Amino acid sequence: MRPRDAAEWEQIVRRYLDPIRAIVEMDKPVVAALHGDTVGGGLGLAMACDIRIAADGIRLGAPFTRIGLAGCDMSTGWFLPRLVGLGTATELMFTGRLVKADEALEIGLVHRVVTPDSFTDELTRWTRRLAAGPPAAHLWTKRAIHRSLGTDMDGEFEFEIFAQVQCLQSADHREGVVAFQEKRSPEFSGD
Repeated sequence: MRPRDAAEWEQIVRRYLDPIRAIVEMDKPVVAALHGDTVGGGLGLAMACDIRIAADGIRLGAPFTRIGLAGCDMSTGWFLPRLVGLGTATELMFTGRLVKADEALEIGLVHRVVTPDSFTDELTRWTRRLAAGPPAAHLWTKRAIHRSLGTDMDGEFEFEIFAQVQCLQSADHREGVVAFQEKRSPEFSGD
Protein backbone atom coordinates (compact mmCIF):
# COMPACT_ATOMS: atom_id res chain seq x y z
CA MET A 1 0.00 0.00 0.00
CA ARG A 2 2.90 2.36 -0.70
CA PRO A 3 2.08 5.77 -2.20
CA ARG A 4 1.40 5.72 -5.94
CA ASP A 5 -0.09 8.14 -8.42
CA ALA A 6 -3.64 7.73 -9.70
CA ALA A 7 -2.55 6.09 -12.97
CA GLU A 8 -0.54 3.43 -11.12
CA TRP A 9 -3.43 2.71 -8.73
CA GLU A 10 -5.89 2.49 -11.60
CA GLN A 11 -3.76 -0.11 -13.37
CA ILE A 12 -3.47 -2.19 -10.19
CA VAL A 13 -7.16 -1.99 -9.27
CA ARG A 14 -8.18 -2.73 -12.87
CA ARG A 15 -5.99 -5.86 -12.84
CA TYR A 16 -7.74 -7.11 -9.67
CA LEU A 17 -10.86 -7.63 -11.77
CA ASP A 18 -9.18 -9.95 -14.29
CA PRO A 19 -9.72 -13.15 -12.25
CA ILE A 20 -13.32 -12.11 -11.56
CA ARG A 21 -13.99 -11.77 -15.28
CA ALA A 22 -12.23 -15.08 -15.97
CA ILE A 23 -14.48 -16.92 -13.50
CA VAL A 24 -17.66 -15.37 -14.89
CA GLU A 25 -16.63 -16.06 -18.50
CA MET A 26 -15.75 -19.73 -17.90
CA ASP A 27 -18.02 -22.11 -19.77
CA LYS A 28 -18.31 -24.41 -16.75
CA PRO A 29 -19.85 -23.87 -13.32
CA VAL A 30 -17.29 -22.79 -10.72
CA VAL A 31 -17.59 -23.80 -7.06
CA ALA A 32 -16.04 -21.68 -4.31
CA ALA A 33 -14.74 -23.63 -1.32
CA LEU A 34 -14.90 -21.20 1.60
CA HIS A 35 -13.16 -22.87 4.52
CA GLY A 36 -11.64 -19.75 6.04
CA ASP A 37 -12.72 -16.15 6.53
CA THR A 38 -13.66 -14.74 3.12
CA VAL A 39 -13.27 -10.98 3.09
CA GLY A 40 -12.31 -8.21 0.72
CA GLY A 41 -10.97 -9.52 -2.56
CA GLY A 42 -11.63 -13.08 -1.45
CA LEU A 43 -15.31 -12.23 -1.17
CA GLY A 44 -15.23 -10.78 -4.69
CA LEU A 45 -13.70 -13.98 -6.03
CA ALA A 46 -16.23 -16.10 -4.15
CA MET A 47 -19.21 -14.08 -5.38
CA ALA A 48 -18.05 -14.49 -8.99
CA CYS A 49 -18.36 -18.26 -8.54
CA ASP A 50 -21.60 -20.02 -9.37
CA ILE A 51 -21.86 -22.06 -6.16
CA ARG A 52 -20.44 -21.13 -2.74
CA ILE A 53 -19.95 -23.80 -0.05
CA ALA A 54 -18.95 -22.40 3.34
CA ALA A 55 -17.56 -24.10 6.42
CA ASP A 56 -19.49 -23.39 9.58
CA GLY A 57 -17.82 -20.69 11.66
CA ILE A 58 -16.23 -18.63 8.90
CA ARG A 59 -16.98 -14.96 8.34
CA LEU A 60 -17.63 -13.13 5.09
CA GLY A 61 -17.66 -9.45 4.27
CA ALA A 62 -16.41 -6.38 2.49
CA PRO A 63 -14.58 -4.36 5.16
CA PHE A 64 -13.16 -1.80 2.71
CA THR A 65 -14.80 1.26 4.29
CA ARG A 66 -13.13 0.41 7.60
CA ILE A 67 -9.79 1.38 6.05
CA GLY A 68 -11.04 4.33 4.02
CA LEU A 69 -11.70 2.54 0.73
CA ALA A 70 -14.92 2.40 -1.26
CA GLY A 71 -17.12 -0.50 -0.23
CA CYS A 72 -17.47 -1.60 -3.85
CA ASP A 73 -14.00 -2.99 -4.49
CA MET A 74 -13.17 -6.12 -6.51
CA SER A 75 -16.69 -6.73 -7.88
CA THR A 76 -18.53 -6.29 -4.58
CA GLY A 77 -20.59 -3.40 -6.00
CA TRP A 78 -21.80 -5.65 -8.82
CA PHE A 79 -22.39 -8.98 -7.12
CA LEU A 80 -23.39 -8.22 -3.54
CA PRO A 81 -26.66 -6.32 -4.31
CA ARG A 82 -27.62 -9.03 -6.80
CA LEU A 83 -26.99 -11.84 -4.33
CA VAL A 84 -28.37 -10.42 -1.09
CA GLY A 85 -30.60 -7.53 -2.19
CA LEU A 86 -29.99 -3.80 -2.21
CA GLY A 87 -30.84 -3.15 1.44
CA THR A 88 -28.56 -5.81 2.91
CA ALA A 89 -25.76 -5.00 0.47
CA THR A 90 -25.98 -1.31 1.36
CA GLU A 91 -25.66 -2.06 5.06
CA LEU A 92 -22.77 -4.48 4.61
CA MET A 93 -20.85 -2.24 2.22
CA PHE A 94 -21.23 0.96 4.26
CA THR A 95 -20.44 -0.62 7.62
CA GLY A 96 -17.91 -3.25 6.58
CA ARG A 97 -19.68 -5.65 8.94
CA LEU A 98 -18.66 -9.29 8.62
CA VAL A 99 -21.37 -11.95 8.66
CA LYS A 100 -20.98 -15.45 9.97
CA ALA A 101 -21.61 -18.41 7.68
CA ASP A 102 -25.12 -19.08 9.01
CA GLU A 103 -26.20 -15.50 8.32
CA ALA A 104 -24.52 -15.64 4.90
CA LEU A 105 -26.71 -18.66 4.11
CA GLU A 106 -29.81 -16.89 5.37
CA ILE A 107 -29.23 -13.81 3.19
CA GLY A 108 -28.26 -15.78 0.08
CA LEU A 109 -24.55 -15.09 0.03
CA VAL A 110 -23.65 -18.80 0.19
CA HIS A 111 -25.50 -21.92 -0.96
CA ARG A 112 -24.54 -24.34 1.80
CA VAL A 113 -22.95 -24.21 5.22
CA VAL A 114 -21.38 -27.45 6.40
CA THR A 115 -19.36 -28.53 9.39
CA PRO A 116 -15.60 -28.46 8.92
CA ASP A 117 -15.59 -32.27 9.29
CA SER A 118 -17.95 -32.76 6.34
CA PHE A 119 -16.63 -29.86 4.24
CA THR A 120 -14.51 -31.94 1.86
CA ASP A 121 -17.28 -34.51 1.34
CA GLU A 122 -19.89 -31.83 0.58
CA LEU A 123 -17.53 -30.02 -1.77
CA THR A 124 -16.73 -33.27 -3.57
CA ARG A 125 -20.43 -34.07 -3.88
CA TRP A 126 -21.13 -30.70 -5.53
CA THR A 127 -18.18 -30.80 -7.88
CA ARG A 128 -18.88 -34.37 -9.00
CA ARG A 129 -22.54 -33.56 -9.57
CA LEU A 130 -21.68 -30.55 -11.69
CA ALA A 131 -18.86 -32.34 -13.55
CA ALA A 132 -21.28 -35.13 -14.49
CA GLY A 133 -23.73 -32.62 -15.94
CA PRO A 134 -24.18 -31.68 -19.59
CA PRO A 135 -21.43 -29.19 -20.53
CA ALA A 136 -23.42 -27.33 -23.21
CA ALA A 137 -26.45 -26.97 -20.95
CA HIS A 138 -24.23 -25.58 -18.19
CA LEU A 139 -22.57 -23.18 -20.64
CA TRP A 140 -25.89 -21.77 -21.90
CA THR A 141 -27.35 -21.64 -18.40
CA LYS A 142 -24.39 -19.70 -17.05
CA ARG A 143 -24.45 -17.29 -19.98
CA ALA A 144 -28.18 -16.73 -19.55
CA ILE A 145 -27.84 -16.05 -15.83
CA HIS A 146 -25.13 -13.42 -16.27
CA ARG A 147 -26.66 -11.94 -19.41
CA SER A 148 -30.05 -11.51 -17.70
CA LEU A 149 -28.55 -9.08 -15.21
CA GLY A 150 -28.02 -6.47 -17.91
CA THR A 151 -30.88 -6.91 -20.36
CA ASP A 152 -34.61 -6.44 -20.52
CA MET A 153 -37.15 -9.24 -20.37
CA ASP A 154 -37.69 -9.54 -24.14
CA GLY A 155 -33.93 -9.63 -24.77
CA GLU A 156 -33.52 -12.37 -22.19
CA PHE A 157 -36.43 -14.34 -23.64
CA GLU A 158 -34.80 -14.23 -27.08
CA PHE A 159 -31.53 -15.48 -25.60
CA GLU A 160 -33.35 -18.26 -23.76
CA ILE A 161 -34.98 -19.37 -27.02
CA PHE A 162 -31.59 -19.38 -28.75
CA ALA A 163 -29.91 -21.30 -25.89
CA GLN A 164 -32.66 -23.88 -25.66
CA VAL A 165 -32.61 -24.51 -29.43
CA GLN A 166 -28.86 -25.16 -29.17
CA CYS A 167 -29.40 -27.67 -26.38
CA LEU A 168 -32.40 -29.33 -28.02
CA GLN A 169 -30.19 -30.31 -30.96
CA SER A 170 -27.47 -31.88 -28.81
CA ALA A 171 -26.57 -35.52 -28.20
CA ASP A 172 -26.55 -34.73 -24.47
CA HIS A 173 -30.22 -33.76 -24.63
CA ARG A 174 -31.08 -36.98 -26.46
CA GLU A 175 -29.12 -38.95 -23.82
CA GLY A 176 -30.90 -37.09 -21.03
CA VAL A 177 -34.32 -37.98 -22.44
CA VAL A 178 -33.43 -41.64 -22.96
CA ALA A 179 -31.92 -41.87 -19.46
CA PHE A 180 -35.08 -40.32 -17.99
CA GLN A 181 -37.27 -42.80 -19.86
CA GLU A 182 -35.05 -45.70 -18.78
CA LYS A 183 -34.98 -44.41 -15.18
CA ARG A 184 -31.18 -44.24 -15.04
CA SER A 185 -28.57 -41.52 -14.61
CA PRO A 186 -27.55 -39.91 -17.89
CA GLU A 187 -24.00 -40.20 -19.19
CA PHE A 188 -23.30 -36.90 -20.89
CA SER A 189 -20.55 -36.73 -23.51
CA GLY A 190 -20.42 -33.00 -24.13
CA ASP A 191 -21.83 -33.36 -27.66
